[in-house]
Amino acid sequence: MPDVAWHCCALHDMRYRGLRRDVADRAEADRLFRECLRDRGREDEPFWRWTFWEPLAWAWWAGVRLFGARAWRQQRPFLRRSR
Repeated sequence: MPDVAWHCCALHDMRYRGLRRDVADRAEADRLFRECLRDRGREDEPFWRWTFWEPLAWAWWAGVRLFGARAWRQQRPFLRRSR
């Protein structure tokens, strides 16, 4: 993960692992991840905000939405139903 996004990635990982109880579900954790990435670019010039940060936020959000379900289930064993 790039240094510029470390904070966002760390928070997202903590939410997936259940270390932060501020999310109700995976979709919310992923949405907050996207918003965090977008916020990283708020202080940049508009050119960089719209050509770098906005596409980066959406691309990484799509990645965690497409490929994050397994990680969500594995990292949150206390939410599994007992059989």
